[in-house]
Amino acid sequence: MLTGRRVRRALKRRRIAPCSHCVRRHLDCNPTEFIVQERWSHRPATAAADEEPGRPVTAAATQEPQEQASQSFRVPESTYEVFQRAFSVDQPSTSSSLHSIVASDDILTEETGGLLKVDQKGIGVWMDIFDRSPTYENEVVRYSLSSPLLMHAVCALAAKQVSLIQNKFLWEPVSSRFYGQSLNLLIKELTKQSADRQVLLAVTILLGSYELLAQPGIDYQRHLYGAHTLITSHNLGEEGNSFETASFWIYARQGVALALVNERPTLTPPGKWPVPPANATPVEDGFGNKIVWLLAKVIEARFAATSEQWSVEEREVFESLVLEIDSSWADLPPHVRGIPMKHVICEDEGLTSIWFCVPSASAASLYYHMAKILAYECLLEKPRVSSSPAAQTDELMGLIRFHSHAIASICLFTGLADSALVVAVNPIFYAAKYIPSLGLKTRLWGILDHIHTHLGFYTRDRQTQLQRELRK
Repeated sequence: MLTGRRVRRALKRRRIAPCSHCVRRHLDCNPTEFIVQERWSHRPATAAADEEPGRPVTAAATQEPQEQASQSFRVPESTYEVFQRAFSVDQPSTSSSLHSIVASDDILTEETGGLLKVDQKGIGVWMDIFDRSPTYENEVVRYSLSSPLLMHAVCALAAKQVSLIQNKFLWEPVSSRFYGQSLNLLIKELTKQSADRQVLLAVTILLGSYELLAQPGIDYQRHLYGAHTLITSHNLGEEGNSFETASFWIYARQGVALALVNERPTLTPPGKWPVPPANATPVEDGFGNKIVWLLAKVIEARFAATSEQWSVEEREVFESLVLEIDSSWADLPPHVRGIPMKHVICEDEGLTSIWFCVPSASAASLYYHMAKILAYECLLEKPRVSSSPAAQTDELMGLIRFHSHAIASICLFTGLADSALVVAVNPIFYAAKYIPSLGLKTRLWGILDHIHTHLGFYTRDRQTQLQRELRK
């Protein structure tokens, strides 16, 4: 084994920049391996799963030697930088059909195969919460067999999740390697005239999700910039096929989640979103996408910089939005809204055990109740001048607490699937914000901790905010 000094001398003779990771640990440095510098701050894993996917295979065993980059080439640090580089010069003209599926022995290895299974059991299911197809759980994995770019993006995201819930020391280098390779391949793909826009969008969604898991705290627009660029430049929201539509609604949910955390309107205004089709099937998935769209409109009204008092026209527009939310909810079959069980649990807390037919129904219900809370917050800030402020406040706070208890009932007594738990982060925060019971606040905080520890989905900021509420 080479010492750090010998590594530096050997690399210097070969005119390749030394890898500080290997030098610091006195390890052999493989100059053909694409290594991404550590750029994100990570949380330590706090729980171990019962099983791990196949242990990482070294790059030398799975990769062909890569061409040495010129000394002037700088590795991009994120999808934001990749798209800024690519679209500042020229926008590629891309095809609208997916390539045929031909399995490749070059990209399907023990390591990548194990990570594909991780994706299909975890994040792929989360992404398909309102997509019964399911596109990301199955279709994306299928297409990755013929696309090194898509394969590397799927593996990067899967390895990142594993690093957060199992062995960070073992899996963090793997996730960084696949992520770096994905960025490099994405640059090349964006310059091709024959680039497949569907694959580009799916890859961008996957890599943006990786960045959200790795470091959700930086400017939220950077995580969404690549997908936003593709969607707006190709009008994918309205003209895309089912594969692209599935990607759009994942982008939409991510945009809503980050807008809530940052208390800003969504990056793409909901007025420019495709209108969810009426009578979509299954009904719970159709309502899920529609309530996300309506929620984005409420967020825009809640956090947009406007005057302290609404004009008559502005209030009428907002009240019609609230009416559309209510009518959409009322038109749903009972099994989609959730059926209360005959017995009441924790009667003193006002919570009820609720049954849902599928995870998408519970997730859509969480979005609905949160949309109502945000709508009432808007009305609290901009009350009607003609009415008594005190009476309005009491009435609206009563309604907010009703929907907060509905969220608590869904989260505490429904046995939510992991895909719905990921959706639950922001609804839980808003519910705990308004529920007066200290005991319920603490229990909801515990769910956020479970989501972070066992799913690798970042919730620490929301937990910190709730801790501040507990200290008041």
